[in-house]
Amino acid sequence: MTKKAEKRIKFGDLANDILDEYCDLYGVTPSAAITPLIVDVLGKRLARVRLSFGKNTNSIYTTPSTKQPKSAEKKPRKKLTTLPEDFSPPRAIAEEAGVDHEMAVRFFKAQAEAKDYKYRDWNKAYALAVNGYLLQNFPQIAAKPKDKYL
Repeated sequence: MTKKAEKRIKFGDLANDILDEYCDLYGVTPSAAITPLIVDVLGKRLARVRLSFGKNTNSIYTTPSTKQPKSAEKKPRKKLTTLPEDFSPPRAIAEEAGVDHEMAVRFFKAQAEAKDYKYRDWNKAYALAVNGYLLQNFPQIAAKPKDKYL
């Protein structure tokens, strides 16, 4: 028998009001309303991130890749480097993740410098951070929803 994992999420007032109204209107539980959104929206984002990094974990969100024959000559790997002084990741990474670009870059740089992180590709490291630990650890970086009626 499989044990279902329980997650507890705190929503802001606006999100909570929308969720309550949706559940009342359609007669569903909050879990039933949120689960398809997580699977659809976050699953697709995760698949895009995995595919953009050339990694395939054979999850349900990615298509299995065909194995490439091993070449006789291996490409030399880039060396690990510390955070470049002029690090400026593309704004599109933050927009795709739904976070405030300037704030996310500031938190990412502070974390990388404080813990002396070393990466081969800093843009990819930033993309993983905004789609993972940054948003979880610093929820204030979430982009504020724009009111389309103003």
